[in-house]
Amino acid sequence: MNGRRPEQPGNWKMFISRMLSLGLSREHLPIVRGANASSDLYHAALIRDLIKSIERNPFGLDISLADMEVVILDTETTGFRPEHGDEIISIAAAKTACRKVTADVFSTYVKPSIQIPESITALTGITQQEVALAPTLHEVMPDLLKFINGRMIAGYHIAHDLAFLNTFLWKHHRTGMSHRLIELRKVMEALWPGHLFRSLDDVLSFFSIEIKNRHTALGDVKMTELVWHCILEECERQRIYTLEDLYVRMSNR
Repeated sequence: MNGRRPEQPGNWKMFISRMLSLGLSREHLPIVRGANASSDLYHAALIRDLIKSIERNPFGLDISLADMEVVILDTETTGFRPEHGDEIISIAAAKTACRKVTADVFSTYVKPSIQIPESITALTGITQQEVALAPTLHEVMPDLLKFINGRMIAGYHIAHDLAFLNTFLWKHHRTGMSHRLIELRKVMEALWPGHLFRSLDDVLSFFSIEIKNRHTALGDVKMTELVWHCILEECERQRIYTLEDLYVRMSNR
């Protein structure tokens, strides 16, 4: 896509054809009423196009772990059950490769449509006032997908984060992210059999990583990035060099 939104009424039919060509089916096109209709369609098609781009760039199993570009991802949410209406209130992600901490970071509060429970504010420090002027997940999602851009996603209890993102994507766009992930708890317990790493805190203690801004998306991402670098060092010691080697080790646990 060229990134330009249709401004002239005469472009409408061409625009609809473009949306359909990107995979947006006719039954999912909203009834067009008002000036924002073309903007909504553009946004929906952009997200579907970005996800297709991610899926067109799968990782080969022979890729070197040391060279593989990874996005460490974390979210903070109003609860633990997106299917029951809990929502994301903060997202952070960091790109990393070759055991280097980079400055390439994505971080934002997200404005939910529900109130943040007091227990979540106590845990994360995020208040309703702090997210009041934040972008919605609808607005954030294209930038997040561009940031990921087909890279491997890793995180601690990453299925929780992806469940929230995919619940949103399915509800609003009938699509979802389905490419490979690295669940770091499973990796830790495969590399150090006999140890239980129930939480990120257990891993940070194991590696003697200083805990800073725990239970904030950006703080957890930065600490998890250091965990990933420690994992890469251990993989090298155990002669685990490729993504396939890692998957085999995890499957033999």
